[in-house]
Amino acid sequence: HQYHGTTAGAQPDWEAEERGPAVFYTITLAAAASLTVTLTAEEEWDTYLYLLKGDCGALEEVASNDDYYGGGGWEEDWDVPTASQIAIGALEPGEYQVVVSGYDEEAFGGYFLRTAFGAKSECGDGVCDETFEDSYVCPADCTCGNEECEADEGETIETCPRDCVVCGDGVCTEDWESSWSCEEDCTCGNRECQPDRGETHDNCASDCPLCGDDVCERPLGENHDNCADDCPAPPANDTCASAVTITASGEQSVSGTTIGAVPDLSAMRGGDVYYTFTLGAEAAVTATVTSDPAWDTYLVLLKGSCDALETVVTNDDFDGFGSGKSRVAKVLAAGTYFLAVDGFGNDDFGPFDLAVVFGEAPVCGDGTCNEAFETWQTCLEDCPAPIVCGNYICQEGETAESCASDCPTCGNQLCESWLGESKASCGDDCPGAPTNNTCDKATVLALDGVAVNGTTIAATTEYKPRTRGPDVYYKFSLPADSPITLLMATDPAWDTYLFLLKGTCDGYEEVAYNDDSGGIGSGRSMISKETLAAGDYLVVVTGYKVSTVGPFTLTGSTVYTEPEDSGDEWDDEYDDEWDY
Repeated sequence: HQYHGTTAGAQPDWEAEERGPAVFYTITLAAAASLTVTLTAEEEWDTYLYLLKGDCGALEEVASNDDYYGGGGWEEDWDVPTASQIAIGALEPGEYQVVVSGYDEEAFGGYFLRTAFGAKSECGDGVCDETFEDSYVCPADCTCGNEECEADEGETIETCPRDCVVCGDGVCTEDWESSWSCEEDCTCGNRECQPDRGETHDNCASDCPLCGDDVCERPLGENHDNCADDCPAPPANDTCASAVTITASGEQSVSGTTIGAVPDLSAMRGGDVYYTFTLGAEAAVTATVTSDPAWDTYLVLLKGSCDALETVVTNDDFDGFGSGKSRVAKVLAAGTYFLAVDGFGNDDFGPFDLAVVFGEAPVCGDGTCNEAFETWQTCLEDCPAPIVCGNYICQEGETAESCASDCPTCGNQLCESWLGESKASCGDDCPGAPTNNTCDKATVLALDGVAVNGTTIAATTEYKPRTRGPDVYYKFSLPADSPITLLMATDPAWDTYLFLLKGTCDGYEEVAYNDDSGGIGSGRSMISKETLAAGDYLVVVTGYKVSTVGPFTLTGSTVYTEPEDSGDEWDDEYDDEWDY
């Protein structure tokens, strides 16, 4: 059975403090059965699925799932945040509730829900039902997968390769061994041509290039110097030092190519070529790369000098997959910048057109929503918000009773400052805002290693409205280049977030940020730099979610501290880069 619906406008219910808006479906089983429930987001939002037993008056959780891999282009051991699935082989008769929700309060939208019922799967019936059973859940029925090749159970390398493959037996078992998992048996595929092991272009083209085949196989070591027949000479602007200068005014257009370019920014990308411009004052910059015929372009905006480049923003597919377009749009401070035109993968390169538009930075409050640079989250005055419960804006038709996430309730002993509640509007709930609630009232932070106490309770949100929580400001100055560590800690723990900005309230740029230091749920955020340039700095203490607030301590020192492992495989180095 398939159902189509939406959680937009719904209220959080089951595990309401952690999850997003939720809707319910009821299942009544007259007899024992197996059940598979699959939830897929219609748009891109992080789904969460629960199966509960009982009626609404007495519910108990049977199972839950966040991210489920359902196929479709990603590596098999990666999870897909837009899908969730629960599969149970044996459910007893009774009433059950399926809860469709989001991972957090910001996750909601349209979805498809599929349910599949079948006969009860019995462990011990001699049949391994792979949908519900494996060697861990039911070893009586399923032996394959327990990492032990059991010949007495009929397991062989043909019937159960996952258990019976032996690295080092001289045979490369396809689909189960590779050059990455067992180089002793499998050499082809490691992108290193090994003639001493019998590899040639004929039997291992993935490792051994062939000069003269009209394909420049750069990842395999082919280049213009060793195979001019296949690899053209690099473009003149192949390096940062040879970047082509673009005049930073009006609309500028140039044509170029990455054919023959050598990967510089990343070995995972195609060859890159560089352009540079210098801004004398703040400006709104939009750069667009187009290719015809289309190839998978990748555009990187960087700042600084060639020997110390920092990534500002990147883009892969603008206008969707296969469009051959990439675009970056950013309001930039005065300074020197570089645009690197690249390919998404090693084999992505070709001719392109680059258009760069320089304009005045948009002014929030001028009555015009500049969609390239402004959204309702960043400038509600110009860009109207969608009318939906859950966006933290109490809109027409919403009340505290119908949408508590958007409309504050005076008298509930909770200062909902993120919804506009204050001491003036509700003195029963809200104390006065912290003295350093705004940038112009930032507290001086002594970098002496001594913790100072603070709070974001009753604060408003100035730095990242409708994106991060209420914030408070600190400031410090460095007379010379210096290492630095900023540590925010909480007890009891709440989900903190920390920003470091260079400059003053009249003008600044974001230098670094951090969410979880020492693991998710640690209630800590830390920014640590081996060298921070001399100058004036601002520290913004806030919460990960719009509604996250609490007391904290903040410690600053001119000593570098090795970053703590976040426990998050995606970002454990606190370098503001995804760790793929």
